[in-house]
Amino acid sequence: MISMKLRLSLMTAAMALSFPSLAFAELEGVYVSGAAGGSYNENSTVKGSFGKGSALYNPDIAGDAALGYAFGNGVRVEAEGVYRNSIAQGIKGGIVAPGKTGNLDAYGGIANVIYAYNTGTAFTPFGGGGLGAINVNPQHLDGLVDGNRMALAYQATLGVEYALASNLALSVAYKYLATPEYTKFMTGNGTLARVAYENHAVLLGVRYSFGTQKAAAPPPSPPPVLTKASAPAARVEVPQTYLVFFDFDKSAVTPAGEQILAKAAAAALQGKKTQIIVTGYTDTVGSAKYNMALSMRRAKAAKAVLTSHGVSTNEIVTAGKGKSEPRVPTKDGVREPQNRRVEIVFR
Repeated sequence: MISMKLRLSLMTAAMALSFPSLAFAELEGVYVSGAAGGSYNENSTVKGSFGKGSALYNPDIAGDAALGYAFGNGVRVEAEGVYRNSIAQGIKGGIVAPGKTGNLDAYGGIANVIYAYNTGTAFTPFGGGGLGAINVNPQHLDGLVDGNRMALAYQATLGVEYALASNLALSVAYKYLATPEYTKFMTGNGTLARVAYENHAVLLGVRYSFGTQKAAAPPPSPPPVLTKASAPAARVEVPQTYLVFFDFDKSAVTPAGEQILAKAAAAALQGKKTQIIVTGYTDTVGSAKYNMALSMRRAKAAKAVLTSHGVSTNEIVTAGKGKSEPRVPTKDGVREPQNRRVEIVFR
């Protein structure tokens, strides 16, 4: 049987090797989370003055709640409250008569370090581990092993989040919670007992972030370039370029973008332009393929707003540049609001 320490080492290595090093997309600041699911204890050895046997368990419930801080680069630290319960079928080994049951409760606190991996999509795998203390409370077989004892505990976590919004995510996670070797405590009848504790839990959760994205506000649109009047009646002065900015990883036009596109449409109709070039761009977070598709979605979204204001679809040409032509040069994996844009050029 593989020891608990070896299992934890193997799980930690798996977390380190499972995902490539990618850019991160996470708000910086305080967050809260909660999760609930199923709990299963491995069959454990029970030792005491009454003899030695193996405690057998059935699955039961588990729950977690955490308060944490995200550093905005994929690293999170959190204080987590944990609860695990398992139903004991009984103890084998000749200690007691068969058929008697009980519970094995555990609750306490764990300090975790979590590392998240950006995939350029709404899915974010994560892994981590932590140390803390849990109160192990075995209630086996009508008082044969009754009592509780606070014990050092360690935890390993693997899971994935799905972003519902920029500050709200659902998650599914596997957690391994254990105490080193045996947990020692005095039973209800004053004898010393030792119970091994290893727990597996699968939990569905939700995480809400109060953090914000630290980034400079998009610059105002460039000043208009005036055209020369060719007739006594002054022509409408039409800017050659309009800029519309987008939220991170989004292609929906914002209310501010709607206003700019409405002005561009009015100028195009009054200025009688023959061609309008609408080009989408992204920042450098995520893969080139993903960002190329995102830039095209942004261009098409801007085109849809222009046509809704009366601009002929035949006059509009759309294109996507992805992250290949940033307005503000950055390293790969950097959120830059000025690069998440659509440029509208009149010709």
